[in-house]
Amino acid sequence: MKTKHVFLIVMLAAAAFGGTIALRSANAARYVAVPTIPAVVQTALASQSDNSQPKTKKDVLLESYVKISTALAADNLDAAKTAAAELSKNAGIVPWKELSDKADPVANATDIQTARGAFKTLSALIEPLATLAGGEQNFAVMYCSMQGADWIQVKGPTQNPYYGKAMLTCGSPKQAGSQSAASCGMSCCGG
Repeated sequence: MKTKHVFLIVMLAAAAFGGTIALRSANAARYVAVPTIPAVVQTALASQSDNSQPKTKKDVLLESYVKISTALAADNLDAAKTAAAELSKNAGIVPWKELSDKADPVANATDIQTARGAFKTLSALIEPLATLAGGEQNFAVMYCSMQGADWIQVKGPTQNPYYGKAMLTCGSPKQAGSQSAASCGMSCCGG
């Protein structure tokens, strides 16, 4: 095998695994360390897990929405407002003006109850996205019988954004094709 080919194979292998390689030209007396992947690319690659895939617009919107839901469940108005502003901005990229219009009242809310009321309208609009993505992105559509409203959260323990810490676990997964869910088992839902 020619030296040129060996050099190319070494460069490709080093590039595949990252880091630096030592090179020596034919007329140089010393080796020179050469980075094989620019630092910017290494940083970008390091921020993704091995099995991650590029995010779709739908994923970006749902992730922004779930941040609002999580913040409201934690009674954190500031985080909910920030997440709603992010959702509004992301909806503009799609473009989905109606979604942006529904997120803005949450972002501009002056108190948590106003934010939760606006969130109810936002949830009704975005729910079809989660229904389509449910299994693939690990989202669950939940139902609060006391509010007569749904919300979307990451699958796991119930985190009710309409009542926050006061009734965090009140609610249950919405049954496919129905307008409501089974009782959550708490007295608040008649269970």
